[in-house]
Amino acid sequence: MKLKLSAERDINMVLFNGRRQSGNILFKDLFHKIDHKIGYGYSEYMQVRKVGALDWKLLVYKCDEPTKVLNELRMFLIQSDPRIKLELHIVTDIERERLADRKPYLFVNDYDEP
Repeated sequence: MKLKLSAERDINMVLFNGRRQSGNILFKDLFHKIDHKIGYGYSEYMQVRKVGALDWKLLVYKCDEPTKVLNELRMFLIQSDPRIKLELHIVTDIERERLADRKPYLFVNDYDEP
């Protein structure tokens, strides 16, 4: 007998450094370390999305230091592959209202790993 994640939960998984793992756990720990290092302060909404093989997005809403967080996240990601590209997206008030209806996952994988 095998346990398998349902498709809805699979969006929270990522293949990182050769291991399939929960992106929510990975990035929760990372953001905790980043906050201790740079003290980025309060953010009402923060999410990391993998949108392509080497393409990532950081979405933030009302974050005190989004550029500092972006730079720290970028340094972390390029340790696994220097070709990784990370884009910052500042969430608008209208987008935030739409996102409020969803469960606020810290990580979402929008890319189907081959």
